[in-house]
Amino acid sequence: MEIIAIANLKGGTGKTHTAAFLAHAYVQLGRSVVIVDADPHGCALDWSETADWTIPVIGLPSAQLHRKLGGIVNGRYDIVIIDTPGVAPTDRARDPLASGIVFSALRAADTVLIPLAPTMMDFRRTQATFKALEEVEALREDGPRVRALLTRTRPNAGSTKVYRAALEDQGCRVLAPEIPTLEVIAQSFGDRLPNNLFGYLSAAMELEEKK
Repeated sequence: MEIIAIANLKGGTGKTHTAAFLAHAYVQLGRSVVIVDADPHGCALDWSETADWTIPVIGLPSAQLHRKLGGIVNGRYDIVIIDTPGVAPTDRARDPLASGIVFSALRAADTVLIPLAPTMMDFRRTQATFKALEEVEALREDGPRVRALLTRTRPNAGSTKVYRAALEDQGCRVLAPEIPTLEVIAQSFGDRLPNNLFGYLSAAMELEEKK
C-alpha cells in the first residue's frame, strides 16, 4: 500500500484537482484507490458525491490522521491519496486544526506530492511546505519521498523551465509531466472526469517507478 499526500501549505495550488485526477489515473492503471479527504472543507468528498465517482472517498480531517489511517484503510487498497488543506505559516496559530492535519498527513505519507504553478508566488509560498517536511522528518525514522508537480503550465513558456530548475536546485525532484492550463480541468469540479487526464496519467506512471 502506497500513501500519497497531496500537500502544499499555500492554498489554491490545485491539491484537490490533483488528488482527483491522480486517483482516476491510478484506476486506469488497474490499481485499487481510496481518497482520504483531510480538508475540513470536504471538497473532494463533495465532488465524489456530486459526480457519483466509483472511487471511494473518506472524510478524515483529523490532526491524528497518521494514527487513525491504518485502522481505517486496513491495507485494502493499493493507493491511498490524501487531499490536505492549505494553510499559510502566518495562519498556523489561528488555524491549528488545518496546520495539524497537514503535519499529520506528512507523517503518514510514503510520498508527498507538491503541486504548484510556475509562478513566483507559488514558488515562494511553497518554501513553507519544505520547512514543514524538515520538521516532520525529525519525527520519522525515514522521510517520505518528495516530488513536485507543475500545474497550470502554458506551452513553450520559459517560466516553466525556470521554476523546474529552481525546484531541482533545492533538491526537489520534479515530475516530468506538466499539467496544462485548460478550461476542462479548471471547470471539472462536480463532474465526472474525462478519460483524457492531461498529464496526470503520466504522473502516476512516473510515481510508480519508485525512483
